[in-house]
Amino acid sequence: MLFFLPVMVSCSIFGGGVYNDPRVSAQAEIVDLREVELKEAKQREKAAKQRLKAAKHELSALKSQAKRGY
Repeated sequence: MLFFLPVMVSCSIFGGGVYNDPRVSAQAEIVDLREVELKEAKQREKAAKQRLKAAKHELSALKSQAKRGY
């Protein structure tokens, strides 16, 4: 997150168009921040899904072992 902040700020200020209104710049920065938050949330969701899948596989393996008497 800290790495992206300077990039976001520079893109907000210099990218798109030149606005002298500080409200526009501030809102553009908020939008950029929310986009980064969304990307991070998607990455966390993907990781959680992978952990769930691994736990299900582990459960399946343990059930198979239990059936065989191990």
